[in-house]
Amino acid sequence: MRAIILTVCILGMFQFSNAQNMGQGQGKGQNKGQAKEKMSPEQKSENMTNHLDSKLFLSEEQEKTVYNIQLNSIKKGDEIRNNSTLSKEEKKSTLNTLRSSTKDEIKAVLDANQKTKFEEMEVKREESQKERKEKK
Repeated sequence: MRAIILTVCILGMFQFSNAQNMGQGQGKGQNKGQAKEKMSPEQKSENMTNHLDSKLFLSEEQEKTVYNIQLNSIKKGDEIRNNSTLSKEEKKSTLNTLRSSTKDEIKAVLDANQKTKFEEMEVKREESQKERKEKK
């Protein structure tokens, strides 16, 4: 469940980033024929941290800690995805474990009110994911 919540947060942050780019004329159809620029782990972590900050009102110290947690998680996730010795199922299982531990680390940084809000965000993300799967 925690892995799903983290995944929803991450996807939500990417959607937020994409919505910003679309408002700047860089949305769908604008880059036809061009390779889509890949975000660095640092950029991804910054986007995710900014998203959480906008919802949870993180302190500066919390922001730094969450940024580092996200950055380490993204780098580890990339290593797992690029590991050709792992099967698809092993990658999926390892990534789920990583997502779960990342959520736990983030929750450890939050105060009680922030944890409640974070968990609500995860539930909403989970519901959105289920709806998308049902539409397919």
